[in-house]
Amino acid sequence: MKKSYLIIGLLILIIGSIVFIGGIKMVEVADEAMSEYETLAGEIVRILSPEQEQHYQDAKEAKQTGQTLEVVGGVIGVVGIVVMVVGYQKVEEEPQQQQQIVVIQESVPEKSKYCRGCGREISGDYVVCPYCGFER
Repeated sequence: MKKSYLIIGLLILIIGSIVFIGGIKMVEVADEAMSEYETLAGEIVRILSPEQEQHYQDAKEAKQTGQTLEVVGGVIGVVGIVVMVVGYQKVEEEPQQQQQIVVIQESVPEKSKYCRGCGREISGDYVVCPYCGFER
């Protein structure tokens, strides 16, 4: 789940880059179309026919749209980077699974002893002899 932040962030970054590059290309094409009608100072060089005026206005709108796409693509790219950073931090914070070593200690009975009452061998755990009932 935490690594999905990295993947999602990368996808957002790629989408932002595509939108940004699309905006750059749109501005370039619009600038080229407008360059036939403008001087370097941005003034219209000649009187335009209605068709040329429409072409010029369309190019001007396309340039504004391209500039907007550049900004939107940049913002989307930054969001993608932020998501990736958050995802990277979550992966770093993920605790490593620690192996727990469980030691099973078998109880070792005390050494055998001999009952004082009947003399038989009994386990050292017994307080009362199971054979004769003698208490230690």
